[in-house]
Amino acid sequence: MKRYFLVAAGCMNLVYGIVVSIWLGPSILADIRIAANSSKWPTTSGIVLESRALSVDNVMLAPVYLATVTYAYEVSYRKYGGSQVICECPSEIAADEMLLKFPKSTRTPVFYDPTHPVLSVVQTRDFDSAFLGKWGIEIAMILLFVAVLPFLLWMSVRGRIRTP
Repeated sequence: MKRYFLVAAGCMNLVYGIVVSIWLGPSILADIRIAANSSKWPTTSGIVLESRALSVDNVMLAPVYLATVTYAYEVSYRKYGGSQVICECPSEIAADEMLLKFPKSTRTPVFYDPTHPVLSVVQTRDFDSAFLGKWGIEIAMILLFVAVLPFLLWMSVRGRIRTP
């Protein structure tokens, strides 16, 4: 009976990890492409449609202000739009300072992926602390539920790890 429970728990962990991977996968992959390549992408001229600080209140932590830029641009006679969080700032003043570079209705360079022009940024990114803060826990959770826990449970069923 105990073995069936361990097998069921391993299968549930695996399914949960796969579902989370499918759900977060496109966002993670897009952010990885941006972090790895955006500094090498070609640019086009875009126009800032909106530039504002959005407050995100968190009961457990101090509020965070997302300095967000929404923009439009054209590549090969096709129109695209994008939005980028420039900074997760600790104060509204810091967010407003970041947004001074992107006043509404002004032209700004837009870096776009030449193979998939809908993927774009107005400020290049790399694998910085913001990237790791955003995706580090999610990637670790996926690895834990897809690989580590099912493997440990499988080892328990095989009798190689003693369980109380």
